[in-house]
Amino acid sequence: MTKQITENFELILEGNQNALEQIMALFESGELEEILGVPVLSVESTESNDPITALTRFLESDDPVAVQLRERLENSPISEIVAQLNTAYQNNDATNLPYALVDILAGSTPTAQNKNMRSASEGSENIKLLRLARDLAKKLAEIWG
Repeated sequence: MTKQITENFELILEGNQNALEQIMALFESGELEEILGVPVLSVESTESNDPITALTRFLESDDPVAVQLRERLENSPISEIVAQLNTAYQNNDATNLPYALVDILAGSTPTAQNKNMRSASEGSENIKLLRLARDLAKKLAEIWG
């Protein structure tokens, strides 16, 4: 007896609303049952005008920035991360946003006195945080643009 392992995966297509409606009509009529021998189980739009939904989808994705963010904030639920990022994005301009994101990633706000007393290893960690924060700021701009 052979055990067959199956996996679900997404096929993401780029198009407009008209193309989506045509694909959905094909699926609903039974004409789109499979692609390359793989059964089509559903057809859905991944577009969302809701910024919270879009950010949540990003944070749950395999995007390298999302993965690093989840690793850094491993004990925080996605909903809490979304709320913090939303607040930071809404309350900061493009120049200040990476610094606000560093504070979220670090879990606290460093003071000027602490900045002067950091060791070399802490400096290296801060550089990593700033890089991740800048990458995250770019992603937020893409998502919420």
